[in-house]
Amino acid sequence: MKELVVSIYRHIIPETIRRKYSEKMRDRRIEQANLEEMERCSFGELNKDKTFYVIRVETDQQWGLFSTYMAVASSAKYAIEHGWIPVVNLKDYYLSIMQNEENKGKENAWNYYFEDLAPEFPLEQVYQSKNVILGIPRGLPYGGVEWKYGMDLYGKEFDAYHEIIKKYMRIKPELTEAVEEMYKALFPAGEKVLGVAIRAGAHWGALVKEKNWEMHTDGFDVEESIQQIKAHLEKYNLQYFFLSCEDEYYVNKIKETFGEKCLFMERPRYRFFDEDGKPQTENFRPIRENYKRQDVNIDYLKETLLLSKCDSFFGTKMGASRVVFFLKDKRFEQADVL
Repeated sequence: MKELVVSIYRHIIPETIRRKYSEKMRDRRIEQANLEEMERCSFGELNKDKTFYVIRVETDQQWGLFSTYMAVASSAKYAIEHGWIPVVNLKDYYLSIMQNEENKGKENAWNYYFEDLAPEFPLEQVYQSKNVILGIPRGLPYGGVEWKYGMDLYGKEFDAYHEIIKKYMRIKPELTEAVEEMYKALFPAGEKVLGVAIRAGAHWGALVKEKNWEMHTDGFDVEESIQQIKAHLEKYNLQYFFLSCEDEYYVNKIKETFGEKCLFMERPRYRFFDEDGKPQTENFRPIRENYKRQDVNIDYLKETLLLSKCDSFFGTKMGASRVVFFLKDKRFEQADVL
């Protein structure tokens, strides 16, 4: 009987209508899941005519800087679509990848790198306001974009993200000013430059079976990285490239190969590999006095901003290879993510 009813239903109701109904029911279930995890609060009498949506993460997700960035973008989009004012709280909610533990609960880690989404409503004022929603504890809403590699980030479905990031997710002025000075000093005048983002840690993690890298792709070894850079320089007919890479051995080998054609930012780097290219499992972190977690992230952000100033782009699968498309003022002439 059930099969007969289903058969009649499919015969009578056009597929397009059935599909729209299924999508509507799915969206309703997703929205219900989101609403069930939010907390509506009243902390005071300020801003009675406004509703704030606090973006928070209740458990340490071990996200990277740019995973956090895209989670905030998704949450901000969700809040704005509901008519709420998005606010990031990484002071009362701690992410170890964003902040050193000694500053936990003392400073809003978001503000090491970015301005408040709504500067006219500082966090302290929000927590004295009448209508406040504490956002979904996992840090981003259900039903949002799954940020997969290979997406056309210039597609129309991402227009809203480009607009929100441009309007709300402003990088600290002192960082953008520092990057502008680096750009003038590093990039040859009148030359087009290829941006290259290589994550050496992904290859290292696969070799040593590091647990924190299990969810990442295996990456390229240094020789494959060099061959990929050569191929993309030839493919795009370019002479110079700016290199973003966190490992000292990789950067040194690539510099040796390309000489002055390789542009790079001076900063402390990891030593995932020794001088012979063998993976290390001890003493591989950057060495510089008082080089804190936020300092590592700031250097990564600066490098990614420099990548966004390049004319074309090639990158391995990493956060920068996604975020750079949102940071760039206009489209890359050519782009490839492997």
